[in-house]
Amino acid sequence: MKQFLVMCAVLPLLVIIMIQSTMDQVSAYKISAVNQVVYAASEQAKQAGCFTQTISNNLYNRLIELGFDSGDISLDLDSNLHNRGELIHYSVSVRMKNAMVKAMTEDNSYDYVIDSYTSSEYLDMT
Repeated sequence: MKQFLVMCAVLPLLVIIMIQSTMDQVSAYKISAVNQVVYAASEQAKQAGCFTQTISNNLYNRLIELGFDSGDISLDLDSNLHNRGELIHYSVSVRMKNAMVKAMTEDNSYDYVIDSYTSSEYLDMT
């Protein structure tokens, strides 16, 4: 009987640990995918000299394709044209939902933010 009671107390904790491990892997996959999408957009902006409307729309649409809701995405992209060597600022924020097992926390999400600069390679030949 003693072993049964101990098992009843420990089993839920083991299940929660296993579920949390899986949720951590899903979050890591999403973060990796967001990093790749934002890096690709920053490389395009580097060539164009700024985040054009097309680059911004492609970035937004690719984040939607990754499974983020439109309200969970915040983009602050520099759309001013920069010549070679000038810095282009960009900030991308996405809300990561279901980060932890619900039993452990009240607010079950966090914002993943990429706030960085890239150097323009655009040359104005006019």
